[in-house]
Amino acid sequence: MKVISDVLNRPLIIASSSFVGLGVLSTDEYTGGGTGTDGRDQEWFVNTANFYRQICNVIIDVRNAPASEITACLHYQVAQATSLQNVELRAGPGSKGMFAENGSGGQISDVVFSGGDVGLYGGAQQFTAQRLRFDGCTTAVHVFWDWGWVWKSVTMTNVNVGFRFVAIDASGSVGSASILDSSFVNVNTAILMSPPSAAAGSGSTGLVLENLALSGVPAVVADTSGTTHLSGAGQSRVDQWVMGPVYAGSATARSFSTGGKVWRYRRDGELVDSSGNYFERPKPQYEDRAVGDFVHIKDFGAVGDGVTDDTAAVQTALYSSQGKILFVDAGSYILTGTVVVPAGIKMVGETWSQFVAFGPAFSDENNSKVMIQVGTTPGQAGNWNMAADARGSAALWDCHVRIGGATGTGLTPAECPASGIAPGCKAASLMMHIKPSASGYFENMWLWVADHMIDDPDLTDANNTMVQNSVYAARGFLIESTEPVWLYATASEHAVYYQYNFHNASRIFTTMIQTESPYYQPVPPPPVPFAGAVGKFPGDPDYTCAPGEFNGCDESWGGNHASVRIQHLVTIGTKYMAVMEGQGILATDNLNVDAHPFWSQISVLDVASDGAQFNDVVWASPDIWDMDEPAFSCVPPCRVKLAPYTGATSVVNFPLMTVSSGAWTSTITAPPMTLSKLGFEIMTLAEGSGAGGGGALRRRSTAFGTVWPVPATTANWPVVIYRGPDGKPPPSIGPGAAPPQMGAWPAQGLVARAAAVDPNGDIADRTKTWLCRVIANNPSYWDSDIPEECLGYGGGGGGGGPDLGEMPLGNGGLGWDWGWDVPQITPNGTAEGELELCELPETSTTSTTSATRTRTTQTEAPTPVLRRADPNTNQVHCSNSGQKMTNIRLQLGRNSACNQIRAQIEYESALQKRGVLEAQPLFVADDTLPLNDSQEIHFRFEVKKGCAWTFDLDECLRYLKTPVDSCDCGGEQGGYGENDCLRWMFDPNKSW
Repeated sequence: MKVISDVLNRPLIIASSSFVGLGVLSTDEYTGGGTGTDGRDQEWFVNTANFYRQICNVIIDVRNAPASEITACLHYQVAQATSLQNVELRAGPGSKGMFAENGSGGQISDVVFSGGDVGLYGGAQQFTAQRLRFDGCTTAVHVFWDWGWVWKSVTMTNVNVGFRFVAIDASGSVGSASILDSSFVNVNTAILMSPPSAAAGSGSTGLVLENLALSGVPAVVADTSGTTHLSGAGQSRVDQWVMGPVYAGSATARSFSTGGKVWRYRRDGELVDSSGNYFERPKPQYEDRAVGDFVHIKDFGAVGDGVTDDTAAVQTALYSSQGKILFVDAGSYILTGTVVVPAGIKMVGETWSQFVAFGPAFSDENNSKVMIQVGTTPGQAGNWNMAADARGSAALWDCHVRIGGATGTGLTPAECPASGIAPGCKAASLMMHIKPSASGYFENMWLWVADHMIDDPDLTDANNTMVQNSVYAARGFLIESTEPVWLYATASEHAVYYQYNFHNASRIFTTMIQTESPYYQPVPPPPVPFAGAVGKFPGDPDYTCAPGEFNGCDESWGGNHASVRIQHLVTIGTKYMAVMEGQGILATDNLNVDAHPFWSQISVLDVASDGAQFNDVVWASPDIWDMDEPAFSCVPPCRVKLAPYTGATSVVNFPLMTVSSGAWTSTITAPPMTLSKLGFEIMTLAEGSGAGGGGALRRRSTAFGTVWPVPATTANWPVVIYRGPDGKPPPSIGPGAAPPQMGAWPAQGLVARAAAVDPNGDIADRTKTWLCRVIANNPSYWDSDIPEECLGYGGGGGGGGPDLGEMPLGNGGLGWDWGWDVPQITPNGTAEGELELCELPETSTTSTTSATRTRTTQTEAPTPVLRRADPNTNQVHCSNSGQKMTNIRLQLGRNSACNQIRAQIEYESALQKRGVLEAQPLFVADDTLPLNDSQEIHFRFEVKKGCAWTFDLDECLRYLKTPVDSCDCGGEQGGYGENDCLRWMFDPNKSW
């Protein structure tokens, strides 16, 4: 069901003075027909299975309704895959904005509550609520029961009580609430709760407050007995405050926080906005776009009748609608192969738009194929490969996965009964996969392996029996990303191995995540029926099934994490809530209610970490060493990794290496190494650290004091490869030869055949020329010095050859007169010579065919003074045509271009024996970088006459970035820039 109206002119629905009902709009209705299938009052839909509901762009006003009827604007009794958006609820005395007595959400977002006795009144198993605004309500929110609820970006103004977490009878219990990034203005009591208790089974509410702004709030947290647990007097902000059971990194480190900050926790800077709040992006409705900016998927030949193969039509629509908004008309679109969603696509569905995987391409669990691939990076299954250009630019809202449980799927109780493993009921390898380099924003996404039918078999019967079935999917949600990912109101249910697997992931923020293990487990236990597919994806559990309770062989894992903080872990029907380092946390230790369903709650669980993970370290910028006063900041206690220092060099002796075989030994001596940068060990800074710390910090802005980093020892020395026990090759590799230490000699000897007579030696000359060329180009591969006969290729000729092998860059035909001196190992194991650029011998034809190095002395001309670029003269010129390209591609293109520019400058600097990487007058680097899908980048970098430029990577990247930043208009990017000394071009284009 979906109620949607004009976003630019929202309709106003007004309750009359004679209105009677729970809500002007209602997502469920009580029939009055006795007991329903869930044991409660009979309704149209069982509240925990009232899926797929959405209401947006409406205003509901019940201020005229009779106060005696306790009317609500909205009766919102829903479960997963439900959402609200851009809704305003106006209530008066005796009425409520929203009544939500039970359910299993879901998401509530972007709702304004004005007036009323209570803005939002109700309870649910779980919910994520975002961007809610309450104004003028007596009580903004009254939750009388829940397991867990996350409140994010809530604004309350001019209310008496903000959140009332108080049960209305003995059967109710408010389990937990997290309130994040929210503000309270002129609120008498921000949070009112029942008196807390540390006793198991007492029903005490777990509470986490984080980043709250306060103004005119006398009491932040108080209970109904009159006790104030957190006063608002003199406070404008609550950084963090926790009440309830907490675990500090191990299964045994349990305590009960009666209110206060719990350990240290630092938000990742990539996950927050400019205000320090966790980033959010409401679902766009594109109300600012013209009608012509929308195209229908059916305009490209898609049918959506649940029968026709729409794969090609859907792919065509996606590739053809860039720059537009693709509207997916209601229907079921059959896909028989992978469909790729390219970058830049905007796609919006109608009430029931669904893509359906079908056919043999999706039938092999050992070679799984993805149905929808977001991004063009190749992947294996269910992949999100998109790397966002900016926070939230790659995003997904109100998109869900359902496997089976519906008419037409072939995965219903008729084919897949609840008992046994029926053939053909293994339906998916993985529901969703975010790859390591991908990033994205996800809001309201439900991944569901259906455990029952969603279609009512008898529409005339008031009861919906929801007949159970057993459909099998191996994995739920695999997240490997190390780039920013936001998961708001997501859920994953009934997969065999796990529901969530955060495998080597970092920079992830989630609100409420809800999981359920399959109802049939432990019969059969995991990994059945996918025992043969274990290990096909990264992070699969190890089903060795060793003795013990924590082998993962009885139930699926709800989540797999490392080095994370979990706020409000709620479990039902588990013996252990979590397992860390082989130790279990007993659910009975954290029991919230000592009655059905016997659920348990932990307010904060810091998962064990070895402290060495990347996201546990503050990385200081390399710019620190360019400051007049090097400085950095971090919240104590913190671990800091400094960039290497490049302002000093040192020479260290390579350690002597002794190799031996039996009684024979030899010592290898390598030349000293010059170190141009100095690394440092990670510093651990606590309050008062440093020579000038002076004790505990009084303010966050107080300095630690002066600290001197400790140089790090060399992690490892360069590898030296030693071949053979005596440094000599074996006398033979034929029959009877001793076997090599690794590998094997050729199995058969070479066959030599007599060649044609070559009376003039033409073939021999050509062969010698080829041999000289290939040896000169790669002497280390051929394990040979350049032969003396190879005149023009670095051969010694007549003089017995040079002491050091010379590898020319290519003389003669290529016109280069420079080569590399290659160091050699002497018979006593000492390396002589260094790898350096050298001038090749000049050759002269004499009766002895000798070659000598010549040196001439010339009077040196005065060195001209070359000008340097003045940045004040920078100008940018945009191209009239160009190609829009993702930021990550442009960034990689700039990196590649600057590396090529550096390589060319290095080569020319070496030829001219300059000690610095300096581009001289009239230097030009020009190339085209081909990309992997009909896109390319053309770049050019020039130094003008009378100028020079010393290579600097950051400066190069900035120069090439200016045509992109300044020329991003009308879908065109690229152009050229110049100043008094330099000219540069960076131009993305299509390749044909």
